Amino acid sequence: MTNGFSTNINQLESGVMTANAGDSAEFIFVARAILAGFNCSSVDVKSSRYDAIIDFNNKLLRVQIKGISSENSISFKDRDRGGQGIDHKHERNIGKRITLKDCDIYVAVDKQMTQ
Repeated sequence: MTNGFSTNINQLESGVMTANAGDSAEFIFVARAILAGFNCSSVDVKSSRYDAIIDFNNKLLRVQIKGISSENSISFKDRDRGGQGIDHKHERNIGKRITLKDCDIYVAVDKQMTQ
């Protein structure tokens, strides 16, 4: 356990764990936004360039969410696509930089925080 959170205790394959870590950061953000009184929802389309939408002053904003942990670094690009049978070096599978045309808000979620 690290800071109250388990880290891959089921020994999942690293690609699956990376995807799960990203999903967990999204869930943490959405839950905390809702608890703070905002209408917020995850985006179910995984190929979308943003992860959630939040209603701020009756305007829907697109939110890109990135999880951080011990190294405290934030990635400003989406994840490379890979997996069995996928050429992870092909141009269309290499992660691209997230820009203002992709989202309105960029959020970093510390997944190790216990409070």
